[in-house]
Amino acid sequence: MRKLITVGALGLTLVAIPASASFDRHASAPLPFDPHFRVFEKAVFHETPDGFRYKGKLFGRHNHDDRVGRDRGRAKIGDNVGHVHGVFHLNGEVGGRGDLKYRGDIERGDNRLVIVGGSGDFNGVAGKILFHNKNRLGTKTVNEFDLVR
Repeated sequence: MRKLITVGALGLTLVAIPASASFDRHASAPLPFDPHFRVFEKAVFHETPDGFRYKGKLFGRHNHDDRVGRDRGRAKIGDNVGHVHGVFHLNGEVGGRGDLKYRGDIERGDNRLVIVGGSGDFNGVAGKILFHNKNRLGTKTVNEFDLVR
């Protein structure tokens, strides 16, 4: 008899929830992260037969001693175009906490990659990354993130 009453009470509680309390992912609620931020990256490149792999350490934009994440990826080179894909992992100090997956084609002078997914705070995001080389080899860059959900 008690089990029946508990189930009945739970059912009444669920019925009493107003329709306005639905979980609309497209509502204009504030994002759990800063959608516009910059990081400084120091990267290391390793050649492969068809392009290169890279990994980088991410630092705060103005404090190059404050490590805020990492970057790992791969580029395949074909017809003077680099087909790039990788993952940024951020620790929550800048932007948010989680991973951002990206990809894109890079030609000479093009510095834009597209966000294709994420995890953690970045689950369900899209957007772009603009990177600006700070040296001739491209081992030091400033990466600008512009994200939307």
